[in-house]
Amino acid sequence: MTDNTTSSEKTVKTGWIIAAVAIGFLLILGYGLQSRSASLVGAPAPDFALSLFDGEELSLADLRGSAAAVVNFWASWCVPCRDEAPILERLWREHEGQGVVFVGVNFRDVPAKAMAFIEEFDITYPNGLDPYNRVSKAYGITGVPETFLIARDGQVVEHYIGPVSEASLRSALEEVLQP
Repeated sequence: MTDNTTSSEKTVKTGWIIAAVAIGFLLILGYGLQSRSASLVGAPAPDFALSLFDGEELSLADLRGSAAAVVNFWASWCVPCRDEAPILERLWREHEGQGVVFVGVNFRDVPAKAMAFIEEFDITYPNGLDPYNRVSKAYGITGVPETFLIARDGQVVEHYIGPVSEASLRSALEEVLQP
């Protein structure tokens, strides 16, 4: 039996096979990430305890029933996080003392660079490191920034992948903070 396929035909066939496998992999990956991240909306927020940069501890369970929470995953090396930082700080200052706590969870970062970021943007809401990625894994984040809005009852009501817009977060906060 002889193979009459030329070298260039074999290369083209191999290329198509590789492309089909790559597209299939990307579709599966995209579906998995989409369904994983969307699954928290409407579900109880995973509890976590975070060691804050100021030495305090913050537990999401301690807020349940008394305050809503905006949990933002960020990193100093993340360009969109730099765009989002002033928005989050502005909304925190506007809503501080109104039944909501903003919490920054620093993701895969160098502590000194994270502190410099906090100082640069004059961030006053609680922030802490996620050194073993436990919190980010519990929330299934796919990158930074990602932000979760959690109602007083502990249910995730919004999940923003990428930088959150001021108008969108402001509107969602107004709904969550209604008596």
